[in-house]
Amino acid sequence: MNFKKIILFSGLALTSFSLSAVEVLEAKLDATAENIIVKVKHGGGCGKHDYKLVMHGCAESMPVQCQATIEHTTNDFCEALLVREAKFNIKQYGLNTSYYKDAKITIKGDAGSVAKVNLIKAATPATTSSKIRCMTHTGSILEIQGNLINLTTTENENSEFTVIGKDVRFLESMPGIFQTVYKLDDGRSIQTDFREGSKEGTGKFIRIDGSRSPEFKCIAK
Repeated sequence: MNFKKIILFSGLALTSFSLSAVEVLEAKLDATAENIIVKVKHGGGCGKHDYKLVMHGCAESMPVQCQATIEHTTNDFCEALLVREAKFNIKQYGLNTSYYKDAKITIKGDAGSVAKVNLIKAATPATTSSKIRCMTHTGSILEIQGNLINLTTTENENSEFTVIGKDVRFLESMPGIFQTVYKLDDGRSIQTDFREGSKEGTGKFIRIDGSRSPEFKCIAK
């Protein structure tokens, strides 16, 4: 449902930016752990859309449990179905203090839609270290540095790959696990897993067909 606000000016009715329905599809932290990314769905196709994260309080628990909604304003009432990403900076919303460490936020949208995100303040060595070094299951040396990956075989042959995409996730456990998937320019991916607070982790190749190599050890330097 759209709620239009009408402004009268010199006898003319002008439609201003108005609240409009929006569904929440999913929510996650970006790779920097500084922004909440919320995937939303709504109508439109011929105008501007603005999004606001509205906090509705937090329960005193361990970790803190917070409730929020997405506010969507627009002057676009076209009928195409749009799926977009809204980004909210944690610091701007006051969620970067120690009180919100590991907080869980439930974000609600229209039509009963709900998404949840965890505010993980501790960073994984895989995202903050300048280099990750692994010895693969075949004995090759794998080095990840920025968007470049170098592989040196046991015959001392070198291959270089470019990271074209990176997905960082936090897996809840005791302690938590930071999982990073590096998408390579040859179609494969490399997955690394580091427990929270540890510089020792594991890695594996994800082949083009989706199969996975045996696990190998990695160190974040």
